[in-house]
Amino acid sequence: MPKPAHNHPYNLKRGVTKRSKKQPEPNVTFRERLGVDVVEPAEEADFTDGMVVPSCSHGKCLLFKLPKSNERWFGCSLHRSEAECPFKCQWPIGGPIAKSQKVPRAKLPSRVPIFEKIRKMPTFYFCLRCLDVFEDENAHFHGLRGPYKADETDLLDLIMPEETDHFQAQYWFTSEAIQILFDSVLASGKTHFLCVGTPQVFNFLLSKPEYRDKVYLLDIDERFRAIYDDDHFSMFNMINGEFWTNEAGFSKFLQTSDKLAVICDPPFAVFIKVLLKTLNNLVTEKPETDFVFTLPYFLDRHLFREMPNLKMIDYAITYQNHPKYKSAKNSPVRFFTTLPPECFTLPGDLYKNCPDCNRYVAKTNQHCYDCKSCPSRDGSAVQHCLKCRRCVPLKYSHCNRCNTCSLKGRCHA
Repeated sequence: MPKPAHNHPYNLKRGVTKRSKKQPEPNVTFRERLGVDVVEPAEEADFTDGMVVPSCSHGKCLLFKLPKSNERWFGCSLHRSEAECPFKCQWPIGGPIAKSQKVPRAKLPSRVPIFEKIRKMPTFYFCLRCLDVFEDENAHFHGLRGPYKADETDLLDLIMPEETDHFQAQYWFTSEAIQILFDSVLASGKTHFLCVGTPQVFNFLLSKPEYRDKVYLLDIDERFRAIYDDDHFSMFNMINGEFWTNEAGFSKFLQTSDKLAVICDPPFAVFIKVLLKTLNNLVTEKPETDFVFTLPYFLDRHLFREMPNLKMIDYAITYQNHPKYKSAKNSPVRFFTTLPPECFTLPGDLYKNCPDCNRYVAKTNQHCYDCKSCPSRDGSAVQHCLKCRRCVPLKYSHCNRCNTCSLKGRCHA
């Protein structure tokens, strides 16, 4: 595309891309939109040495704060609604919290030695509720699934993903998304993979003999204890950084992982700065670690604010079991990564290689020679505003009063 001229005295904006339909954004309520922030207790002015951060049944709590009213309370790090976890402890006024208000965590089931059982069975039946296997269809009081051939069955396929619209909802990537992610990380020169909340990617790597000792899974789902051993899995809360099981196994893996990539698929409603702090603390010993996150493009400003070296990849991530994001046309989810963007080679039907950016972008994302990038976040039409010195959506107009571009009638002055 030739470099466009912009010498018209009355036209401060010019089109950069053709019009296209705007992709829908999920109707997700974020605490950040409501002004709720997460703060470190020790950084509060009235923090005392005797204070102990309380815990709920899901682990150590976070300290939430309303800046305008200075209201502060400890709440569950895992769940957002009172229906899922009603625990709430107000910040103490006039004295410390003397004792941890820890609620006994639900007893976790012992690891089911499925691998050992299956080795002795040419075929088996599976109980989804107990996460156990049986030789006989009538050997258990729950209804069993099967028969399955032991040498042809992927155990992860037997575990149904959580699909509730809550913190632990699980959506499986399509095989194309996994392959693109894998190829791109390899192209960057990374050799080891830490999968945080990405059991599918972990299972894909574990199936390759050359990567069995180079991959590790951290996940909050206790069901994975039934199918993965302590050399490959720890129960972990990616928000508060708590290990629920097998921290030693993770430490052992980290010691041998020099060229490490962290692949994380967090909940969309996650507090970005808390997540990034937790993950950075995990790999403090490995400063050359790179990250790949899967999050909607409209969370980009939160990500870039906390980790400025992140770049967004134009690839629209699709899921096997998500009601809305089964096609690239509808998915707002993207890879955000510290890896070089040129490592990501995207399929040609929806993407192209931009020679000016030296990276793959959406076919509808046209290069802007003022921004020196392909600036559209979702592939929709944008235009360059000379006053703002950036590209904005076509429906935005420049407001001279607040000196920024926004929707009509939304002056920020």
